[in-house]
Amino acid sequence: MDAQFEKRACLIYVTATENERDVVREQLAAAGYVVCEVRAELDNELEAKAAQEKLRDEIMACVAEADVCVVLIPQEEDADGEIGVAAGYADHHQKRLIGVVAGDRASYPEVLEDFAPSMVRVGSDRFSEILAGADIWEAPDRTIITDRKIRHVRCQ
Repeated sequence: MDAQFEKRACLIYVTATENERDVVREQLAAAGYVVCEVRAELDNELEAKAAQEKLRDEIMACVAEADVCVVLIPQEEDADGEIGVAAGYADHHQKRLIGVVAGDRASYPEVLEDFAPSMVRVGSDRFSEILAGADIWEAPDRTIITDRKIRHVRCQ
């Protein structure tokens, strides 16, 4: 396939979701995507200070080259790292956002709650439908949520 016509996906993960990357990467590859992976987590306090000013270059590059950005969300909220910031960057650059949840977590970073058209569990049978353009939100028990309320920030 010609490189300029390749479908590209940016897989954003944190250390807590490293073991689930293979499943998601395989689903993306099966759908014909070339996958760039980037860890959205800081290793130390010095990196955290620098990140307050700017998202790391490797995250921006992965997002910039992607047609779709898949955010692998950890079970525990305190393990989110920079996934919310990375997802916000992807949304700002009008990339399709897909959330893939490890475990039964039911609340997500605000940018994903507000702007991701799809949220499924790791290994979901609906993942290929989402890559084809369907907007699907799965509950922790993998049923489809049809009456999802989007939280909006009220402008002053």
